[in-house]
Amino acid sequence: MFIGIPDGAGDRLEVPLELRGSDPGRALAPAAEQRVYRRRIEAHERSGAGGVSLKLIKLGGISGVMRGAVVCDTLGLEINLAGKIAESSIAAAANLHCAAAISDLRFGCSTGNQSNAADVTESPILMSDGEFNIPTGPGLGVEVDETMVKALAS
Repeated sequence: MFIGIPDGAGDRLEVPLELRGSDPGRALAPAAEQRVYRRRIEAHERSGAGGVSLKLIKLGGISGVMRGAVVCDTLGLEINLAGKIAESSIAAAANLHCAAAISDLRFGCSTGNQSNAADVTESPILMSDGEFNIPTGPGLGVEVDETMVKALAS
């Protein structure tokens, strides 16, 4: 079992002026990420937490989740790989590929596409008998249903 603990409002990331550079997207990403993980490590040491919930949307996608998993593994933290409510099977596929690559998911993996009335893929990812099959096609392994995308967009 795990309990999510939200970040406090006072835990805002401040980036020193010397790191801002002329291209903020490129100059800030590595420094900010290291600082965020350092703050998480410090918070872990203070709180005694036993695990962390990693989310694609909050860590910048697959690469961010995998870097977070390495930090968790280093600290001996359990991992919950969590999707967000009402995501599509595209995000669910990314989540499942991360789950397959992370060494230990004792706190589980959840996708957020299970209760959607419609999905933007030709074959939505569904749970069967409490398990997911990881898509095996090119890329994330899902095919976008362009007709559904247009219908949902209108």
